[in-house]
Formats: sequence, C-alpha cells, structure tokens
Amino acid sequence: MSKQIICCNAFILRVINHSETSQIIHFFTDRFGHISAIAKGSRRPKSKFLGYLEQLNEVEIVVYYKEQGLSILTEISLITSHLALFKTFSKSVIINAAVEVYLQLLFSDEEVKKFYLLLKNFLEYLHKVEKNEILILWRFLLRITYYLGFPLHISSCVMCGTRDISILSGVSFLNNGIICQNCEKNIKVNHYNEIYSEKVTYHCSKEALAILSTLKNISEKINNLNMSKQTIREITAIFKIHFSNHLHKDFHLNSLKLFY
Repeated sequence: MSKQIICCNAFILRVINHSETSQIIHFFTDRFGHISAIAKGSRRPKSKFLGYLEQLNEVEIVVYYKEQGLSILTEISLITSHLALFKTFSKSVIINAAVEVYLQLLFSDEEVKKFYLLLKNFLEYLHKVEKNEILILWRFLLRITYYLGFPLHISSCVMCGTRDISILSGVSFLNNGIICQNCEKNIKVNHYNEIYSEKVTYHCSKEALAILSTLKNISEKINNLNMSKQTIREITAIFKIHFSNHLHKDFHLNSLKLFY
C-alpha cells in the first residue's frame, strides 16, 4: 500500500506547528501504528479541526495515507477527550512520559492493536487514580516489557523464586529480574576473560524492591503508599536500563524530570 484513503481510530501523541496555518500531527492508530499527517489550515480560526487536535485525544480520522513522508489529515471526529488529566500537574507529567515511551517504540503490524488498547486502558485508569500516579506508569512499562518479549520478572527472585524481601538484593539485568543475595553470589559472567558479578546487578532499597514485587497488583494499595524520592528514582532507573539493554539504544524518560 503506497497511497490510499484510510479511516481508523487514533490517539494524538504530538502536535507540532508547521507553518502559520498548518500543523503536523503524530498519531498512534489502531490499524497502522505510528502515522504522521499534516492538518492543513488547522491553525486558522475557522478550521474544521479546531478543538480536536489536543494531545492524547482519542479520535476517528480519515487520512490520505502515505507509507513514506507525511500523510494528509482530511477528517477528524472526537471519540474521547483526556483533557481533564492535564488539569493535575502530576498526571500531566505521567501522560507526557507515556507519550515519550510510545514515540521511542516501533511496533509490528501484529502488535499495533494490543498496544493501542494498552494505551487506552492506561489513560482510562489514570482518571481514577488520586495519588502515586507514577505507579501506574511503572505498571504500564512492565506490561510493555511482556508485550515486546523481554519481560522484567519482579514478583520473586528470578533464579530461586524466593519472595523473602529481607534477602532480595536488587535487579539482575543479566537474568531480567529481581535477584536475592544468595543467588547473586553465584552469578559469574565471563566477559573478555574477566569474571565479574557486580556490574550486572542494580542494587536498590528494600522499599523499591517491595514496591516492584507487588507492582502487578498495585491497584489495591496505590492510595496508601508513601514513597521517597530515592525509591522513585531507583525504580525509574531500573526500567530505563532494562529498556535500553533490550532496545539497544538510550531509552529516556525525560518528562519525569519535571516532577520526580
């Protein structure tokens, strides 16, 4: 397919002013994944696009689709607005982090639909959260690791299965999961004829490990947790390193620097 008119649902990830009258919109669609399209005349006061081109609006779009270069947005209608989330600063930070994540990822045709639904569910749940929104972002990232095929195992020691928080040590990036002190001692990696174990484990606080180990079911306690800034930095760093290792590039979450 080189050129054709398509209709699909989409989330607006980013809006960039292109000229005095037009904008470039980066969509994440339920059929084609990432699409960048020009909305001609969208900055004019009487534009038919006025009020629709808000970040993370879920919309139905008709575009003149091009596989290479910019597509052309021809029609748009609103499905769901998430504008209310931007009224809370902490939620707006988390939203921008989620957008930042998706802009760094490429998806196969088979993966697009489930990642579309993942983002949809993430945004819908974020409306219900009263505090600790970053926990929902971490759970979102965790699910992405499973969907992309490099799951981060955090419920127990990835090697022996212990859940004893008193002996959990950190996250082993060699083994893609939490590791206990006993198993960590047995890690030996032959790297250019050198034996080392320290560099493959990220040591973090017991608080961080306790939160990680219950992250899959965090909904039950999200409003009762009090986390230190250090714990937030540690868990965020773990996800950044894990993604960077498997994507083979520097994975960033710069949006979080505004608040965390």
